[in-house]
Amino acid sequence: MTREDWRSMRDERGFSLVELIVVIAIISIIGAGAYSMLGLLNGKYAKECATKTQSALSQTKVAAMSKSKGAALYDVYIRIYTAADGSVFVDSVTGRGTAEEVRMTEKIGNAKVTVSAVKGSAGTDASDTVVTLDASNEIIIAFDRADGTFNEVVSSEPTGIAGSTPAKEADTYWKKLVFSQGSVEYVLELVPLTGKFTLSRN
Repeated sequence: MTREDWRSMRDERGFSLVELIVVIAIISIIGAGAYSMLGLLNGKYAKECATKTQSALSQTKVAAMSKSKGAALYDVYIRIYTAADGSVFVDSVTGRGTAEEVRMTEKIGNAKVTVSAVKGSAGTDASDTVVTLDASNEIIIAFDRADGTFNEVVSSEPTGIAGSTPAKEADTYWKKLVFSQGSVEYVLELVPLTGKFTLSRN
């Protein structure tokens, strides 16, 4: 067999196993990066945070109108807050200040999501103000047991015995929650006088 024949046979072998593994690894890395970028572009994390908040609100409304012994006094509510690393959490609290108090904590978002809220008087936008969720701000949302409407805003989590009334902002309600990720926003509209809420993308 001549040297030319040997070279011809070697050239027809195709890819070696090592070469195939390297190519597959490169494709996997590129694919993972593309998937991550897609999540950033389409607001995946903001949508997840908004959807989980909507679910927590639904469960809290049901609990307030069925299990609470005084939801009008903030015995059943959700608390939305951030951790030191920027992660977003929601506490679902039932029976505050009683022996049956239950607190369920769920991580609903990461540091890529910015949460803000609009509060103001029902029926008018004239006095609306925006609060951005951070280490010094949290959002407490509760429903009135009697009719399922939203309770007025409280600046911090209620404490003390069951039935005690926390300091409220008179005639001021949470009206909107905004979940932002880059240029993408998901908005949870809250209707104070009916207790209804709807989620949409801006």
